[in-house]
Amino acid sequence: MDARQLAHDQQQTAFFLRAPVDRRELKGALGLVVGYVAVVFAIAPWATLYGPPIPQTVSVFTTGIIVAELATAFLLVTQVWEEPDWSVLLISCAYLFSTLMGIAHLLTFPGAVVPNTPLLGGAQLTSYVFNSWRVGFAIVILCAVIAIEAKTDVAVPAWRRLIVLSWCAVVAVTASGFVFALAYEIQLPSLVAKGQFTAIGILLSWAGAAFGALALILLIVKTRARQVLHLWLALVLMTFCGDLFLSTLAGARFTLGWYVARASGFISGNMLFVLFLMRFAVQQRLSVEAAHSLKERTLSLQAEIARRSETEARLVQSQKVEALGQLTGGIAHDFNNLLAIVVGNLDLLRSSGEFDSRASQYIENALGASERGTKLASQLLVFSRSQRLELKALVVADVIAGMQELLSRTLGPDIRIRIELDPVRAAVLSERTQLELAILNLAINARDAMSGGGELTISIAPLRIEGDAELEAGDYVRVSVSDTGSGMTPETAARAFEPFFTTKGPGKGTGLGLSQVYGIARRAAGTARIESRLGSGTSVHMFLRRIDIGALPVEHQPAERGPETTASINVLIVDDDPDVRQLLVDLISAFGHNPVAAEDGARGLVALDRSKPDLVLVDFAMPGMSGAEFGRRVRGRFPDMPIVFVTGYADTDMIESAVGESALVLRKPFRSFELRAILREAIRHHL
Repeated sequence: MDARQLAHDQQQTAFFLRAPVDRRELKGALGLVVGYVAVVFAIAPWATLYGPPIPQTVSVFTTGIIVAELATAFLLVTQVWEEPDWSVLLISCAYLFSTLMGIAHLLTFPGAVVPNTPLLGGAQLTSYVFNSWRVGFAIVILCAVIAIEAKTDVAVPAWRRLIVLSWCAVVAVTASGFVFALAYEIQLPSLVAKGQFTAIGILLSWAGAAFGALALILLIVKTRARQVLHLWLALVLMTFCGDLFLSTLAGARFTLGWYVARASGFISGNMLFVLFLMRFAVQQRLSVEAAHSLKERTLSLQAEIARRSETEARLVQSQKVEALGQLTGGIAHDFNNLLAIVVGNLDLLRSSGEFDSRASQYIENALGASERGTKLASQLLVFSRSQRLELKALVVADVIAGMQELLSRTLGPDIRIRIELDPVRAAVLSERTQLELAILNLAINARDAMSGGGELTISIAPLRIEGDAELEAGDYVRVSVSDTGSGMTPETAARAFEPFFTTKGPGKGTGLGLSQVYGIARRAAGTARIESRLGSGTSVHMFLRRIDIGALPVEHQPAERGPETTASINVLIVDDDPDVRQLLVDLISAFGHNPVAAEDGARGLVALDRSKPDLVLVDFAMPGMSGAEFGRRVRGRFPDMPIVFVTGYADTDMIESAVGESALVLRKPFRSFELRAILREAIRHHL
């Protein structure tokens, strides 16, 4: 259905009495006027010709008028039951009056109910009823036209009482008038004599026509028939005047003019009723269309709610994992500080050489445990996306193809491996070792879920993502690792990426494998998601942002190694942790250099001016002035000063923003040889 037509129909059916008339409706009304006027003038010369007397004509036409006008009266009242309107109320009263007078005319017309005689009254009563009917209807309609646009500042409850009182008044006046005419019929002057109207009859007939014509003219002048009700009411008045004109012109019953006049009265009485029926048909059609549209919108809304719920769940999960990442990053920072002290002091003990073989073994065991702690902290930092990775362009298919032998050896003979590589060589920005580790972690988890053997599928598929709450719109590569194992419950799948969460028994898993996968995927500008159903296997999808491999810069070759120096240098150490600071002092002294220590950035700047160091060793995360801010101020005073940042929280963006991408970073915990190497690297860069 045309949208403009639908809007027009809805406007007209909402309160069609006041709806504007469209051009199509106006043309139809003008066509009816022209056709009806032509018929009236064509019949007028032969209006007095007698035809066969058919009293049943009155029964048929008048009954039709009674039914139609009574229905019209009720329908008009429903239109103004909630919205007061004097004009519409008077029109409804006119139609109620016409209904009652139609009943009276039916009861008093000879042969209409009882053959050859009227049911009530004599020969003159039906003429009085008919003329009173036409004159009274015309007068009430004239009053309604005068009342158009009259103010109706009446409250709805009072207005409803006024409607009831108005209808009761119409019934009372009509009934009392009919009873009076019935009682005093003999005393009333004759309106019909020898089958023709008397002077009084003609006067009443022309009076009714005059009132009707006046109402029609006034209606057109006041409204220009711009509204639907006014247009159709004008048609009613036109046929009403035609009825009286032909009745008066014919002068007797059963003439050609009389028959056409009765037909005109029937048309006039049914015209507004037909209007209501047409509008209700439109309303019914609109209701069906609205129901169909509502059903479609409901289905669409349900689908949208489902999509939003899924998006919100993903967003909540992403935010939860992000918050856990920040927490684990902070924990890893403090853990690395503690490990740095432990590892550094163990290195100092071992280098002293004052222990027997048994004590040396204890030291080596402690160093081994510290190495495992360092690896654990590194996994936490990858999950929190604080661990800096050397991201490079990688063709995912090549990475997986190179892992086939490793996967076969790791998973064992009970696991069938199926690899589906997309022929499109899609590239992503990641770190090869970390990406291999992520795929290996997923493969091992899948193997553990298939205790009795099964099939592992690794597949790659490029895809376009739009409107995702977690991912920016663009091209991605989906790396999927699927198994035929036991699957997960929705509750387990929702927590699978959380660090330290595991369903494996004690000693069989750290709960960091999937969290590391998630961290690696997020570092590659993507994410990781799980699809699983208990008893139906699991699929873990890594969405990695796709890049144009041809647009990447050529990797720079490492610079030539410069000459090493063993000369003693002055080193300024700035660290807020006293234990770490003392460890650095001891190690720098053991290397044969001269350390100067400061406990924060402000004191470090004072020591910088006093000691004039050859190299600065500064902690990254410090209260007050951070290591990045301290490095920026040092470079502001001494642009060539070598700076080494020592950090257990490896987010280096702030460091690079302070001193550039050439910043040297020593990650906690560190071994003594790593500290010695980075000091040499810093000196070489600034020779």
